[in-house]
Amino acid sequence: MSDKTFEESLAKLEKSLESPRIPGELESWAREVARRAADFDAVFEQRVTARHAANFGDIERNDAELMRRVELMRSEDDRLRAASRSVAADAEDLVRRASELEPDEDTARRDVERLTQEGLDTVIAARKQELAVNAWLVESMDRVRGGQD
Repeated sequence: MSDKTFEESLAKLEKSLESPRIPGELESWAREVARRAADFDAVFEQRVTARHAANFGDIERNDAELMRRVELMRSEDDRLRAASRSVAADAEDLVRRASELEPDEDTARRDVERLTQEGLDTVIAARKQELAVNAWLVESMDRVRGGQD
């Protein structure tokens, strides 16, 4: 899976979460978020099992002193996998409950705000994780070369 696929999936989820919810259209808003969240969940799972696993192996081979850092990144991947699944499940739940929530604007607004915050937190954390994995991979290669460019 390419970096472009990952970034596009992340951007589409973010855009759907940031799209305004128009009164009377809760179900369509939630359905779009659910679709984007499910897509991102699949893409992220693939990213972790393929790219991150390979990168972590490279980091450990390049510099055994970074094993603790790799353990922390693996833990963050696990946390993000759970968060991604949760966003997708919560969005699906909102789709199912939309018709009963719609008349109660306060409850609908709270549920939308909670889902939006949960989703955006996951988007930000996934981006940070990508930066961390790439930075530590480069650092491990620099250490192998003795810091030479």
